[in-house]
Order: sequence, then C-alpha cells, then structure tokens
Amino acid sequence: MVKRVMLGKKGLSPVIASVLLIMLVLVLAAMIFLWARGFITEQVEKFGQPVKNLCTSVDFDVELVNGSGIYELEVVNRGNIDIFHLDIKKYKGGNSETGKFKFTVDAGEARTEEVEIAMDDRTYPEKITVYPALIGTVKGKSSNKAIVCEDQGIDIAL
Repeated sequence: MVKRVMLGKKGLSPVIASVLLIMLVLVLAAMIFLWARGFITEQVEKFGQPVKNLCTSVDFDVELVNGSGIYELEVVNRGNIDIFHLDIKKYKGGNSETGKFKFTVDAGEARTEEVEIAMDDRTYPEKITVYPALIGTVKGKSSNKAIVCEDQGIDIAL
C-alpha cells in the first residue's frame, strides 16, 4: 500500500468542525423558536376566564352627535363589564383608518366625549365602526393587556 502525502494542503481540525456544527444547530434552533413563538398567543383573563369569552357579554350603544362641526360620541354601557377604551375604524371609499379613543365607560354608565373623526387627509369618512376593548390580566404575569372585541362593533353612517 502506498501512502500519498500531500504537501501544502491543510484540512479543518475535528474540534473546529464540531464547534461550527454546534453553532449552526444553535442558530437554527433559535430561528425556529422565534418563528414558532408567533403562533402562540398570551392568555389574557378577566374574572377567571379568557377575555375573548367575555366579549359576547358586552352590551353597549354608541351615538355620534354633530354639534356644529364638533362631533361628540355618546356611549352607554348597558352590560356588567367595564369598557376600557374604544377602537374607532373610519371608512372612506376603499380606505380605512383605525384609532383609539381612550376613555373608560364603567358598567351601567353613560359617557359623552368630543371625538375627532376626520381622516388623516382631513376629509370626513362615510361611516365609522366603534369596537369596545376590555382589559384583563396576562396569565402567569402581573401585567394587564387590552383586548379589542372585534365581533361587537357598531356601525355609524355619516
């Protein structure tokens, strides 16, 4: 048997190759973890049950009053759950914009506030939809998070 000796050629040492393989596996695992984390949502609870389940219990009415160019939003909360804030979606043509209207309406109360309903281009929308948002506690944490009840929206034509 004849051994051939190759001069001037060097290979990768087994230690370096092992370290590179381990680093590659760790980077791939981190990428898969970050990708999969997007599929898992936080559990937000109120009264010991998921906040999304309480959205069906929200009973509120909204009326938009035009007082000589100044619009006021009258909100009546007929339910037994406090509304943390309202999301207002404005529609004009094929475009829409969403904004938060930050005021709380406690259960069984009514509240009236001025609201700016003009769109970003300073034109007025054809209609708006008002969605209630509830606040709950993130399960396993001491923080709160607002959840918008997208199935409970009320449309108002202008």
